[in-house]
Amino acid sequence: MNPFEMVTIIVIAALIAGVLRSRYKNVAGSGAISDEARRHIEAQDTRIARLEDRIKALEAVVAEPQFHLKQQFRDLEGG
Repeated sequence: MNPFEMVTIIVIAALIAGVLRSRYKNVAGSGAISDEARRHIEAQDTRIARLEDRIKALEAVVAEPQFHLKQQFRDLEGG
């Protein structure tokens, strides 16, 4: 093996090691989130919970047996 090949192999090995180290830091560091991101996530969770409650209430109203009958009366009155 001549010196040029040895230098090339060392450079390639160093580049691969650098890429792997960089990737490992990104994966390991991705668990930490900022306070702003945490507040945003909490706000979204609260909003989703409120929307789920509204959907449950709407489902209860629409699932009533009398709902369709009342809707038909409203349609007849308007038309």
